[in-house]
Formats: sequence, structure tokens, C-alpha cells
Amino acid sequence: MTRAPRNSPITTAREEGRIAGIVLLVAAILTIVAMAHHPSGLEPGDRGVGMTLGGFIHAAMIVLLGANLWGLTIFSARQASGGWMLAGILAYGISFVGNLIAALVNGFIVPAVAAQVDHAESGDLFILLWQSNQVAAQLGIYAASGAFVFWSVFLLQRKKAADLVVGSLGLVAALYPSVALYTAVITLDVDGAFLAYGVQAAWTGLVGLQMLRQYL
Repeated sequence: MTRAPRNSPITTAREEGRIAGIVLLVAAILTIVAMAHHPSGLEPGDRGVGMTLGGFIHAAMIVLLGANLWGLTIFSARQASGGWMLAGILAYGISFVGNLIAALVNGFIVPAVAAQVDHAESGDLFILLWQSNQVAAQLGIYAASGAFVFWSVFLLQRKKAADLVVGSLGLVAALYPSVALYTAVITLDVDGAFLAYGVQAAWTGLVGLQMLRQYL
């Protein structure tokens, strides 16, 4: 069997696919670890470990979500059909924006405000910030669920055993967090967010494994 030259488009695409798979798998694991260490809250004006940890966790989540966006873009670009995959990456891009806003609000804006104002006299402001975080995070969950549906429908149409498994689990990863959130079975407090983001991270990690298997 003749191997493609090292710098050929085929070899480059294969290496890029492997890297994307590794990125998705590592990002999934680190996302679950980061959410497991998410602080439960901060007292206004706290300058201690809680604020430092909260900022670090949210900064890490921004980086990991960006890594997911890149990896899933490569995943989409490597498929034969563009329609479903393009819709998926568009939806995931919207999800990234929502999660980015949520992380910036909770990880950086709220602590900065809490350090400078009296919470007792600024309750309405903190309610506004909390609701801003929740709306943005919900957008992130719902849009990612939409992306998972688009990608999963494409995979299920391929009728290959591995794709059927990944596509079926993708529908579960799409529907469970969004339905649970919509029906108020969960809210996006620390526990609910861990569950929602954890389920979605598990599926993107599975996609990473599938890419590694495909491009080995």
C-alpha cells in the first residue's frame, strides 16, 4: 500500500483530524473537571480564594469552549455533506457566544461589581447580573442542543454502526439537557450547570474519539 507524501493534502487533513479529535477529547475531560470545581457562590466584596477560583474556572471554560468550537468546525468540515454540518456549526457558534457572555458576567463582572458596591443597597443590580448570566447560559445550552441535533441527524443518515451509535447518543445529549432545563427539572445553578454541560461535554468527547478512530 502506497502512503501519501507527508505534506500532501491527504496527510495534512488526516493529521488535522487527529489533532481535532485529541482537542475535543481533552477539552471534554477538562470541562467536566472544571465544572466539578466551580465555586458555589461569592459573598459581595470577597477578595479571597473564591473569587480567584471563580475567575480561573470561567477563564478555563472560555478557552475550552473555544477549543470545542475549533474541533467541531474541523469535524464539520471533514464530512461529505455540507448542509446539516453547516447548520450545526452555526448553532454551536451561537452557543459559544451565549456561554462566553455567561462566563464573563459570572466570572469577572459580578466579582468586580461585588468588590465595589454594597450588596444590601444594590440588590437590583445583582438580580440583573444574575438574570443576564442565566439567559446567556440558557442560550448556550439550547443552541448547543440544536447543533447536536443537526450533527446527529447527519450521522444517523450514514447508517454505519459507529455513526449510528454516536448519532443516537448525540440526540440524547441534545434533548436531555434542553428538555430538563425547559421543564425546570434543572436550573443552571452549579449542580444543574454541571449536569447540562457535563452531558454535552461527554458527547463532544465521544465525537473526538470517533475522529481519532477515523483518522488513525
